[in-house]
Amino acid sequence: MADLIRLVGQNDCKKIIRSLLRFSFFIEPVKQSDIKTTKFDVRWSPELEQDPRFTSYADCYAIFEASFRSLIQELQEKRNVLLIKMMVNKPNVSYELPIDYISRTATPIHIVNNVSWCFGGLPLSVVKLRQFLTDSSKHDYATFFTGIYNKIKTKTYLTDRVLTGLYKTNREKRWECHPSSVQFALRKVAWAIELKLIKQVCHFAGFPHNLRDLLTRENILIFENQEVLCPITLEPLSFDLLKREIENTTHGKSDFQVGHMNPLKAETQNEIEGHTPENISWISEQGNRIQGSNSVDFIREFVIKVYHNYRSVGYPGAD
Repeated sequence: MADLIRLVGQNDCKKIIRSLLRFSFFIEPVKQSDIKTTKFDVRWSPELEQDPRFTSYADCYAIFEASFRSLIQELQEKRNVLLIKMMVNKPNVSYELPIDYISRTATPIHIVNNVSWCFGGLPLSVVKLRQFLTDSSKHDYATFFTGIYNKIKTKTYLTDRVLTGLYKTNREKRWECHPSSVQFALRKVAWAIELKLIKQVCHFAGFPHNLRDLLTRENILIFENQEVLCPITLEPLSFDLLKREIENTTHGKSDFQVGHMNPLKAETQNEIEGHTPENISWISEQGNRIQGSNSVDFIREFVIKVYHNYRSVGYPGAD
């Protein structure tokens, strides 16, 4: 413990230990008798028997002990100290740590040989951008981006409300739902999704030039010369309209949504069919209604077919 305090300070040491205990020993599964709620439970709970998420107390302790020892080694690098301090002080999900499973297919999944610290470019990019964009001392858009992070948190890190099928879910952390569920995602995948969605907002039409220049100058984000379009309508997504919506939220109504481009499939090897950054995007409310439960490719082919039908009957404006 003294080594960790020396490396990160006493306050951050407490946060790290609390989060590591949470990861090692506890889980927050949805209650199968009442899919409306989740409830903390220990990994060796009888309710998890015959479940790949079940782990004995001894194995949970082994995860905690091994993870703590390896963390001290990881924190010999100053970049890793910076990362973990930023993450525990600016989390986008409770008890956030740069730790993850190696594979979703390991059985049991929660075992010492399937757990690893995830220091590196991806989580560092995520927390640096998160910290900068929500820092009111840096620019005037911190309140807006705090709202954006709150908006994408559920879709990124928490499961959808699925009340039918074999694996029912409702707002568990994605890496804590059943690994065979279509809702499951490794923590590192969720980070990549957060990063993509935030980068997309920074490429909405009309993104402030002063903030773009600041992000570039501070080496926080590299910009591309391409605006984000709704995947269905192909109309540019407007930063000003999104900002207006975030600042004047109407419950149950949103012109800007986050959606999967293709229906989710479990344990797919195809990245465009799971909860992955390749299969997720901002989409307009109108585009989301048009897409429904179909894939983007299906809707695009359907729209082109309808267009040709209109042209064939000489409908005004279809030429």
